[in-house]
Amino acid sequence: MGAETTSPWLAQLRRTRPVTELRESDAADVAIIGGGIAGISTAYFVLERTDLDVVLLEKDLVAGGATGHNAGQVVAAFEVPYPELVERYGAALVEQGLAETFEGWKHLRDMLKYIDAEELLQDVQGHLALSSLEDLQGRLEEGAPAGTRGQVLIADDIIKEVPSIPKGVRAVTREGLLEALWSRDPRYIAAMGTRVGTINSAVLAEKLAERLAERYGNRFRIYERSAASSVRLGDRAAVKVNGHAVHAGSVVMCTNGYPEPRYEACAFPVGKGAVRGVEGYMIGKYSSAGSPGVKVFFPGPSGNGPYYYVTRRRFGDRWLTSAGGPDLQLRPGEGPEDESLRDEEFYGLIEGFMARTVQGYEGPRDVQWKGLMGYTSPNVRLVGQDPGNGALYYNLGCNGIGILTSVAGGLRISRLLEGEVLPPSMFDPALLMSGRKASSSSSSSVR
Repeated sequence: MGAETTSPWLAQLRRTRPVTELRESDAADVAIIGGGIAGISTAYFVLERTDLDVVLLEKDLVAGGATGHNAGQVVAAFEVPYPELVERYGAALVEQGLAETFEGWKHLRDMLKYIDAEELLQDVQGHLALSSLEDLQGRLEEGAPAGTRGQVLIADDIIKEVPSIPKGVRAVTREGLLEALWSRDPRYIAAMGTRVGTINSAVLAEKLAERLAERYGNRFRIYERSAASSVRLGDRAAVKVNGHAVHAGSVVMCTNGYPEPRYEACAFPVGKGAVRGVEGYMIGKYSSAGSPGVKVFFPGPSGNGPYYYVTRRRFGDRWLTSAGGPDLQLRPGEGPEDESLRDEEFYGLIEGFMARTVQGYEGPRDVQWKGLMGYTSPNVRLVGQDPGNGALYYNLGCNGIGILTSVAGGLRISRLLEGEVLPPSMFDPALLMSGRKASSSSSSSVR
């Protein structure tokens, strides 16, 4: 038999809500497009913090997109190196964005408490596995933000070659290093500890949708299998769905951005065409025993070639070791089905890595799945109000690790909708338009 093709996260999903499609026009204060973790988080904060009416539109089912097809990791990290972010946006904007992302840990735990599902989030040991001395030295020197790095382990036969050793570094034997990394590949010379968690974000999103519908049924409506085909923007907005319209004071785009609805607006929305589709591939293997954790492997210098991530967690009465890595950028107008002939190529790359690298791994894989991610051109999320269209907001643009930024983005959107003036951050949509550093004295607010 071949590998299962249903995502493990969707396999664990047990929904009780009926599916309601939009069958007639509706109106609300806020229309949220996208029923993944970003859209549900945004709905949660808007409903909890305001008295606004909310309609959520999802083209498939809640959590049926990237939220149900991800790697299930929770980490406050970015694919763009910290020094590059500072150079691009300035320290003030980056620090504000990081502070909000780190706060996402607290807000995520509050969400889980709200739905009586605190057990969904598991804190585990995380490591970055480095194979390049140059990469190691660069990461030690780059001045990572506080709270993002744990203890650093360096092979004892390598540490003497590192010219500057900061606090928090410990020499270990090669055997000890590889044991910490679950690896049998001797190329790795260091392990950098990082805070990380595991979660089934599909279960989180569905449980949160269910609780919000129960509590706010008088001002919250979820329409599934209701894809937005167009968004007309003016003083108010109108979203075309299934031949009907949802009229709203504000629209919040919480999709992976691909494909996007057609915009009808006097000012060109900065988010239009800014998100490219990327197909991420993952495989998994079940076992009767294991230890939890997340390992991210850089077989070559960071930024040069693919990296791989391995996660191990409890999965019912078994253990699941899952892995992902190389992804496929889709061409404009192309959908995931257009590249399905290449699926085996990418699954094979990941399985080959696992066989070479991970202690105890023996193929073939038991499960395989893929998810469509949306990346902005600078690989930094968009969170905030469109600079040319006051009715349009964004909480989208996965930077590769999107759960905490989705949650933090939902809170920021709710505060803007309340009329709060917020400090600017590197996530501000205006930065995508200008391509320049925003003034640290500027602010984001509802117009």
